[in-house]
Amino acid sequence: MSKNRLLYTDLSLIPLFVAISFTGVVLHVAPFTTHDEWHNWAVAHIVAGALFLIAGIIHIKQHWLWYKALVKGFRNKSYITIALSFLFLFEVVTGILLLTVVEGGGSNIGYWHDIIGLAMLIVGLWHILQRLKILTGWLK
Repeated sequence: MSKNRLLYTDLSLIPLFVAISFTGVVLHVAPFTTHDEWHNWAVAHIVAGALFLIAGIIHIKQHWLWYKALVKGFRNKSYITIALSFLFLFEVVTGILLLTVVEGGGSNIGYWHDIIGLAMLIVGLWHILQRLKILTGWLK
C-alpha cells in the first residue's frame, strides 16, 4: 500500500472528525429557534457522518492486518485504537438505526448514540494526538 494513500486517508479523517463532532455537539447545545435550523444542522451531521463512515471503512481496510493480528491477542496493541474501533462500530449502528428504524428524539437508541458520540470525541482526540508526530513526519 502506498504511504501517500494511507496518509491522505488518515488526514481526511481529521476534518471529518471535527465536522461530525462539531455538528453533533451543536445539535444538542444550540438554542434553535426553528425546526428548519435544527434540520439543517441534522443534515450537516448526517452528511459528515456518511463521509466519515466511508473514510473510516477505507482506513480500517488499510489497517486490516493490524486488526487480523488482534485474533492472536491484544499484546502490544493500542487499547485506545481498540476502544475507538468498538465505539465506531456502535456509533455507526446506532446512527443507522436512528435514520432507518427509530424515532430519534428522546429514544434509548438516540441516548446511546449521544453517549457513545461523546466517548468517541474523547477517545478519538486521544487517538489523533498519539499519532500527530507520525502524521506530521509524513508531511515532511
